[in-house]
Amino acid sequence: MIKDWLQRVRLGRRILFIFATPLLVAVLFLGYNITVTHLADTRHALEDRGSLLAKHLGVLSEFGMFSNDSSELQKYARSILQEADVAYVIIEDSNHVVQVDMQTTLADSKPEDLIAFKAPITRTGVEVSDFEDDVVTTDTIFSNEVIGTVRVGLSRQSVYAEEARILQVGIVATASAVLASILLAYLVAQSVSDPIVRLTRVVGRLTDGRLSARSGESSHGELGTLEQGINEMARTMQGAQTDLLREVRDATAALHDTVDKLEDKNREVEQAHTVALEAGAAKSEFLAKMSHEIRTPLSAIIGFAQLLEKTTQSEDQQEYTRTINQAASQLLIIIDDILNFTRLESSTLSLEIIPFDLHACLENVVSILSARAHEKQLELVLYIHSDVPSRIHSDAKRSSQILPNLVSNAIKFTEQGHVI
Repeated sequence: MIKDWLQRVRLGRRILFIFATPLLVAVLFLGYNITVTHLADTRHALEDRGSLLAKHLGVLSEFGMFSNDSSELQKYARSILQEADVAYVIIEDSNHVVQVDMQTTLADSKPEDLIAFKAPITRTGVEVSDFEDDVVTTDTIFSNEVIGTVRVGLSRQSVYAEEARILQVGIVATASAVLASILLAYLVAQSVSDPIVRLTRVVGRLTDGRLSARSGESSHGELGTLEQGINEMARTMQGAQTDLLREVRDATAALHDTVDKLEDKNREVEQAHTVALEAGAAKSEFLAKMSHEIRTPLSAIIGFAQLLEKTTQSEDQQEYTRTINQAASQLLIIIDDILNFTRLESSTLSLEIIPFDLHACLENVVSILSARAHEKQLELVLYIHSDVPSRIHSDAKRSSQILPNLVSNAIKFTEQGHVI
């Protein structure tokens, strides 16, 4: 998502974001850590101070507690109350009987705003001497016996005020550092993006064809080298464009001459095409007439051959007559082909789908071409599978043309053996 956003924004903002983000993170991290550290130090200072005051009062109260001197204890308690942030002082004996209970106005604070510190009052021992050379110390009798307890309560109000001051200073310092970081990042981004933007505009004008565009060579380092390179490239492109325009003008003039020549050639080709069409029409007309002229006597031959088949003849004569009839019929098909050729040229040829006897057509083909097979000493065999129908719907004339061609080619390219 961030990558897509960076690709959509302008270069200056992209550089500003890339440079400012880690800088701002570092500034915020340092500001947060420094502020949190100062806040923790303030709380720890209050705790250390309260603990020290309680221990100090415990040491001072030893003699008063030992001698049961309330005025002595009160004197020390007042001295502690004069310290800042002290809300109350309580001194108890070992039986938890309160000997001193003094408070300041800070004791009226909320319970959560007070923090209590406790320290024991111990008897450390007193030296007793009856004789100068005979010293007996209470250390041998008392071993830090606890004879009371000191409680000192401190208010957090000063800590709250100090924490507020620290937060205020931290926020102001962090905000100042953030603004300084943003300003620094902006200046750096501008110093990098401005030359690139200028170069981009120059490249855009060059792309639009304004090859006179140039970039001011005001940058240093790699960007300055890039500006010089783009300006040099623009000068080279402008010179190349001038040369190209000159070559285009020369080529255009030559092209006009070529077009004139081609027009003359086209007129000659059109005339030749017209002549060819006339010749083709004459040829088609000739073929049509010739086919009709040949078709008339050939039809007579076929008719007489059919009549001759009905007369009394020997088997050889019947075979010869049948062969003449079939060959004439095949010749009639060839003449029809010539007519079909003329129809193809005039796009008037169509297939005639009619029912006819496929088996009889195949037998006629074998009968016509058997003599040619025998001349090459080949055996021509007709084998029809049982699943091949006798009556089919197709173009009988086309079938009578295709099948003889296939069988004739088979005989032509077979040297020995048989054709099935």
